[in-house]
Amino acid sequence: MALSLKVAEPPSAFEGFLAERPELLQLYRSFYASLWDHAPIDPALLEICRLRIAALHGCDSELGLAYAGSNVTAGQVANLDSWETSNQFGPVERAALRLAERMPWNHHDITDSEVADACQHLGEPATVALIVALALFDARCRLRLAFDIDAPASEVPAPSAAGPLY
Repeated sequence: MALSLKVAEPPSAFEGFLAERPELLQLYRSFYASLWDHAPIDPALLEICRLRIAALHGCDSELGLAYAGSNVTAGQVANLDSWETSNQFGPVERAALRLAERMPWNHHDITDSEVADACQHLGEPATVALIVALALFDARCRLRLAFDIDAPASEVPAPSAAGPLY
């Protein structure tokens, strides 16, 4: 059975890569978009975590994305390297960024107390959604770097079930 697939015209480089397996692209799009569309997490929190993971990877194509409507401030973006001490981030952001910081290279070192801190600020369902999002952000960077996938040159809408993946 063939799957019907709606993609941006023309498809983004990332979608074009994933479209080699249309059934996986459709599943990925739905899953990834659900983190932005329906998750109990503020899109700004997702966005700063996505950017932090991209910075840790040195993934310019992921860093080049700026999701419209995420309400991340220029000050937050400029201070992501110093998130632990910057006044741009409060306890909620720090709890999330602490997990994001470990995801790419030290995910086995995430402690129970770090997860408990995130749960205290976000609640358990949002913490689970956040950890899944962090893993996907990490995977996106790895795919972009491994296959030299470029990003669009401008601000794009946040991923959604109805929109393209960038």
